[in-house]
Amino acid sequence: RPELSLVASTLGSRVASWSAECEVELERTVGFVVGTAAWTLRMVVRHGEKLRPVLYTDADRHSVRSQSGSFFCLESESGNSLIPLLWSSKRQGVVATSAAAAETIAAFQGLSLSLPLFDAMYSDSALVVKIDNSQVLSLVKNGVSDKLYFTCKSANVRANALAELQARDVVSFEHCRTNLQKADLYTKVLERLKFQGGARSIGLNLVESERGSQWKVYNAFVAFRSTVIADDMEMMFFLFD
Repeated sequence: RPELSLVASTLGSRVASWSAECEVELERTVGFVVGTAAWTLRMVVRHGEKLRPVLYTDADRHSVRSQSGSFFCLESESGNSLIPLLWSSKRQGVVATSAAAAETIAAFQGLSLSLPLFDAMYSDSALVVKIDNSQVLSLVKNGVSDKLYFTCKSANVRANALAELQARDVVSFEHCRTNLQKADLYTKVLERLKFQGGARSIGLNLVESERGSQWKVYNAFVAFRSTVIADDMEMMFFLFD
């Protein structure tokens, strides 16, 4: 259930300061899980299509520390074939001073998780990283300069690291339109139609449950938005076991 990554991260951050509001949110989330029990994650491979490794990364600055999201998969150029492999939703460890800085840190975090798996699978091709921020693409292409840099030193260090990876042909950065960004689902709460589209884009088969409409529960979830994001995604197993 990759679509639960963000809510598990959000609820996990509240464990140390649990409140009645958290109890209500947990009940809504469990209700959503029950209502969508028939949903399945699947892979689709069309005959004759060649798959390539692709990493989608994104970030959202709705709190002091931004939320990073990444989705690693094998997909075809046309997008008709997709094999989901790895996904993540995690709060950044540093404060980003701009959207581009947050996107840079998110790309670095996503590569830190995906490169070990990529190295085990491929040795003669570059990992394609798709980002929807043009400034980040300019930074990884030209490197950090006096005219184009972040006030956050940690973001500059990561931008130089990304530029070095591209110079060594380990990764290849490409621009991705925001409406095609598969990692968007892991960074922010989306409205119903966008959530449906995002869930389908990562390989989820949205089958209506016999227990009733899951969207009544989901709409209640959208009404609640916590401003605190979890550090550790492992809290999901504690909350939903």
